[in-house]
Amino acid sequence: MCPEALLPPVSRLQETFRLSINLNQTIFLHIEYIELNGSLHVPRAAFDAAVTHELMGRSKPHSSGPKLIKDCPPLELTVGSVGILDSLEFTDDAAARAPLAPDEVEIQTHAIGINFQDALIALGQISDGPMGQECAGVVTRAGPDTLFQPGDRVVLAAGSTFRTFARGKVALGIPDDMPFTTGAAIPVQFATAWEAVHHLARTQKDETILVHAAAGGTGQAAIQIAQLHGATVFATVGSVAKREFLTKQYGIPDERIFYSRDASFVHGIKRATRGRGVDVVLNSLTGDGLLASMECLAPNGRFIEIGRKDIEYNSKLPMYALGRNMSFIVFDGSLLLSEHPSRSSSNLRKLVEMFSRGELRPVESLHVYDAGEVEKVLRMVQMGTSMGKFVLQVTPESQATLKIRPSFYMDAHATFVLAGGLGGTGRATARWMVERGAINLILLSRRGPRTGAALELVTDLRARGV
Repeated sequence: MCPEALLPPVSRLQETFRLSINLNQTIFLHIEYIELNGSLHVPRAAFDAAVTHELMGRSKPHSSGPKLIKDCPPLELTVGSVGILDSLEFTDDAAARAPLAPDEVEIQTHAIGINFQDALIALGQISDGPMGQECAGVVTRAGPDTLFQPGDRVVLAAGSTFRTFARGKVALGIPDDMPFTTGAAIPVQFATAWEAVHHLARTQKDETILVHAAAGGTGQAAIQIAQLHGATVFATVGSVAKREFLTKQYGIPDERIFYSRDASFVHGIKRATRGRGVDVVLNSLTGDGLLASMECLAPNGRFIEIGRKDIEYNSKLPMYALGRNMSFIVFDGSLLLSEHPSRSSSNLRKLVEMFSRGELRPVESLHVYDAGEVEKVLRMVQMGTSMGKFVLQVTPESQATLKIRPSFYMDAHATFVLAGGLGGTGRATARWMVERGAINLILLSRRGPRTGAALELVTDLRARGV
């Protein structure tokens, strides 16, 4: 290049440099420049309002208005703001696109059982993970290690069943004459009652059992199972109507039914058993109610705790209450489901067989509502004034107001490397990626999985097939 040709660009650069270091200037000047084709360029990132608006619009959730479920992609029910039932929302279910594990089945959900624990989770009073543990429907996909085929009618016990397509490892076929709404009411409450009364308490003929909240779904299931074992049932309720209901439906004499609003039931139990107490207590009361219930136990009695609040709040338990050879057993059905799925399957199979033989029957007052009324149903469950069991029915005509979130899906065949993957942000990112289909992750960390949170992450991801 001719040296003379460089003079104009060099002169411009010199002048620009002189201006840049002039301390009397009050405007901002860059310290790096480049000359291209006779023009000076600076490294500047400018705010673009149009692009920013477009990106924010795509990333924020937005309502699409009521839609028929048959016209929607797979959906899941989530809580936008924990503790506020008004924030319940249906969102696009990214997990529905993830591959099935070999021992999993996927079903199109026709009915979903609702339990008191679901209301507590939505309200943020306990932190047991996603809502929903039971549903019924038709198999759409089945892993090679299962015995199911698409089209099979099944009940499913799993975590996070508030979905239009649910998946899990504990499923059981149901007879053609069993309604989906009946099937969806079995896995949690009847399985809880069976495990508590039959396995844990080992209830025998002519023993006595106290069932709290006896007019509810779990209470009614426990009454049926205890009566099948030949046990004498004592019960507590919260109203006169529920007292009359138990006498009419289950033949429990009025003198064996007490109120649970205060501790007066202790004196009633002692009086009815001539001071001995009962052999088994199935407890769901909290605080002083729990301690009062322990006073009702006879020597060698078994106390089965199925509530969650006192455990979440780390309440104290006086050791003197366990005297006289008493046993205190806590039962968490979701933990049995995740840690011992084969036992959960066995329990579910036994229960469905007992229903088929007429030994068990659905709880009285089976309240069936459309899936679009989930907020209304959870409010009724929260109040605790209704008897029986609540079930959501999912039909093609069910309506849902959708919250559409941006869809990010990971290639299930790709491998992703996450630096700092065992730190706080890394763990959250790893779970986020897995929920969107990633199954091959390499988590880089200086110290490896040594902390409790890191070990929990590794265990969780392995359980998901990562």
